[in-house]
Amino acid sequence: MLGAALQYIDKGWHVFPLQPGGKAPLVAGGFKQATTDVKQVTSWWMSNPTANIGISLDPSGICVVDIDTHGDINGFESLPMLGDMPETAIARTPSGGAHYVFNNEGEPPPRKVGLVEGIDLLANGYIVAAPSVIDGKPYRWEAGGNGIADFPQQVRDMAAPVVHAVHTQATGKPIAAQDRTRTMHRASLWLEQAEAAYQGQAGHSKLLWAAQGLVNGFMLSRADTLSLLWAEFNPRCAPSWDQSKPSDAKDFERKVDQAMSNPVKSPGWLLGDDAPYVPEPWIASFTAAFAGGLVVNMDVPATEASPEVQAELDEDYKNIKELVEPSWKPSGLVGDIVQHILNTAQIKQPKYAIASALTAVGTLLGQKVKSGWQSGRTNLYCMAVGGTSTGKDHPLSMAERILEQAGAGALIGGTDVTSDSAIEKRLTNHPVTLYPWDEAGHTLGGFGSSADSHRATVVPTLMKLWSHGNKTYRGKDRAGKENESMSIKYPCLSIYGTGSTDKIASSLRKDQLSDGWLPRCLYFISHDLGTLSEDNDTSEAIPAGIVEQCTAFHGFSNPAITEASVFSVQATTQDWAISVPVEADAKAVLKAFFNESRAVQNTQEETSELWGKAAEQADRIALIVACGKVHDLNTARVTLEDVNWAIEVVRYCINSFAKLISDKVVENDYERSLKMVLEKIKRAGRGGIAKSALTSVTRSIKGHERNDILKTLMESEDVVMDVRPSKTKPTAVYIYKPS
Repeated sequence: MLGAALQYIDKGWHVFPLQPGGKAPLVAGGFKQATTDVKQVTSWWMSNPTANIGISLDPSGICVVDIDTHGDINGFESLPMLGDMPETAIARTPSGGAHYVFNNEGEPPPRKVGLVEGIDLLANGYIVAAPSVIDGKPYRWEAGGNGIADFPQQVRDMAAPVVHAVHTQATGKPIAAQDRTRTMHRASLWLEQAEAAYQGQAGHSKLLWAAQGLVNGFMLSRADTLSLLWAEFNPRCAPSWDQSKPSDAKDFERKVDQAMSNPVKSPGWLLGDDAPYVPEPWIASFTAAFAGGLVVNMDVPATEASPEVQAELDEDYKNIKELVEPSWKPSGLVGDIVQHILNTAQIKQPKYAIASALTAVGTLLGQKVKSGWQSGRTNLYCMAVGGTSTGKDHPLSMAERILEQAGAGALIGGTDVTSDSAIEKRLTNHPVTLYPWDEAGHTLGGFGSSADSHRATVVPTLMKLWSHGNKTYRGKDRAGKENESMSIKYPCLSIYGTGSTDKIASSLRKDQLSDGWLPRCLYFISHDLGTLSEDNDTSEAIPAGIVEQCTAFHGFSNPAITEASVFSVQATTQDWAISVPVEADAKAVLKAFFNESRAVQNTQEETSELWGKAAEQADRIALIVACGKVHDLNTARVTLEDVNWAIEVVRYCINSFAKLISDKVVENDYERSLKMVLEKIKRAGRGGIAKSALTSVTRSIKGHERNDILKTLMESEDVVMDVRPSKTKPTAVYIYKPS
C-alpha cells in the first residue's frame, strides 16, 4: 500500500490512511489530514502497512463520477444520460461499479448524490483508491492507461443546484429566500468542521449535533440534510453507518428527524456571513441533554465529598497496581523460536510469539513427556488477542514453517471445525494435533450458540480433550451405521487462535466463567498496535539448531518401547511418555501457586473462576520450557526457574483477561447498562466524569435507569459522587473508587 500511496503523491494527489479492509479514516481529522508530504505518508503506512488509501478530491484537483451497482440499480445503464463522456482514467470498485476520474480545472463542482439513478458526483470529500481492499476484493485501475480528462461541462451543468426559496421549517418560522447553491456550499464547509462520530466517544451525539446544524442552523430540508450527512459526514465516522442495512439507515436518519421535530431558540443561526462554526453554549447543552435523555433530579442529595473521602480516593489511586509483564524470552528451544519469530516479524509482538512457540513445541512433545508433579501434558489452548493488523498471524505462520521443516507438518490441523465429530475423526488419525484458528474467540463464541447444534458441541469436546492428555478419551455413541464410539489414548490437542479484543469479549457468555471452558484457555493480550520493523526479513531461514532440535523431538521414541513387541497388549495400551522430574523447590512453588489459585477462587469474585486451572497451566508450560532446554528428553528436569517463569506467564494472562472481560460479560440488559456506566466512570480516572458528559457517552441508557444505576454504584461504594463549582451552577461528578 505504501508504494501505491507514494505514486499518488507523485501525481500531486493528497492521500491519507483508511482502516485496513474499510473505508473509515484511520487518522483523526480524516481527509482533512490528506497530504503530499512523503515523510508523513511513509510514517502512516510504516505504522499501518495494510491500511487502505484515501484520496482527498478537491486538494488533488480531481472529481469523480461514481457508478454504483447494487440490487436493481445499475448506474452503467444511466451513463448515457450524462452525454458524451471523454475517455479518462477509470477505477473498478469491489462492488462492480466504477470511478471515472476527471480534473476539476481548479473549480470543484458541487457534490451531488443521485445525479441520475445509480450515479453520484463526488467532490468535497474523498474516495477509496486502488489497490485498497474491501471485503477481500481490491479496487483496481482499468487497463489502458487513459490520462485524466477535464470534467465535462454538461455534467457540471447537470449538477448545478437550483436556486429556490427555502420553505418554512418545523420551527414554524418562515425565513427569507436564500441562494441554495451558497447555502449548501456553506453547509458543506461547516460540516467539514463538525467532529466526526467515533464508536465509544459519544458518536450518536456527534451525528445529532451535525443534523441540528444542517436542519436548524442552515434551515435545510430533510432530503438535503440527509444527502450531505450520508455523502460528507458518514464517510469520516468510524465505523460509518452502512446505508445498505435497514437498521443502520433507520438509526442514522432518526437523528435528522429528531433534529427537525425539536425547535431551537434561534433557527437559521448559521445562515449569516459571519456564521460561527462553534455552537453557542446553550445549543451544545441542548444537544447533549437531548442525545442522552433529559436529566431528572436524583434522590441522592448533591453534596461535596468530604476531605476524608477525597483523601481515601487519593490513597486508593496511588496504590493501584498495574499488571506486571513477565520476561517474554525464556531460555532453550522455546526462547529460540520466540527470537526467530521476532527477528522475522514486521510487527514485533513478544506475547504472540510466546503463545505460538509454546503450542508448537508442546505439539512436538505430545505423548512423549509428562510432568512428574501431576502428570501434566503439553497440550495448551493459547489465544493471541489484539487489534486488527497488529501481528497476530506471523507467529503462527512461522510455527507452521518450523513444524513442516521438522517433518511434522501432518500435526497441523484444519483452520476450522464443523462439529465434535470432526475433531474426533481428526484425532483418531492424528492424536497429536495443533489447530491454527483465526478469529478463534469469535468462532468459539459461535460454537456455544444453539443456532447450530453441531457446532455447539465443539466447546464441550475441547474442554474434555484438554483434561484427557493422560487418559483415554471416549466419544459419544452415535446413531446410524457408524455407531461405535471413538476411543483415543492420550490425545494431545493444542490450539493457537487469534482474535480481536472486541470479538473475544462480545462472544463470551457469563455461564462460561463457571463452566470450565475459559480457565482452560490462556489469552495473550496486547493493546500495543506495534510499529513496522525496518530490519525484518520474513524469508530468513529458520536457524539450523531449531530445525534440528524440533526434528529430534518429532522423531523421538521412548527406548522402552523397543523392548516390547509392537503387537503386544502392553505396547498398545501402556503410556510410554517419559515422566520428567520436577525438582523439590520447583514442586513446592507449584503447590503454593495451586493453593493461591484456590484461595482466589474462594473469594467468589466475578472472574475468580478463571483461576481454576492456573496451577495446571503453569505445570504444562514449565514442562514444555524445561524439555526445550535439552536434546535428550530422558535428561529433562523441571527447575525452579522454569516454574517461576511459567507462573508469571499464567498469572499475567489470567489477570489481563479478567481485566478485559470484567465490564463486558453480563447476564441481562440491566447489568450490561450498569457495567457500561461503571466502565465510563473508570476510564475518567481520579478526575471523575461530569453528569452531563456521562449522559452523553451512555446515550443508549434511559435517564431514569442511569440514575438508578448511579445510586446502586454509590451504595455499593464502587463510585463516589462529588459536587464541583462551575460558572453557571454546581456540577455533579462521579469518581470510580478502586478496591
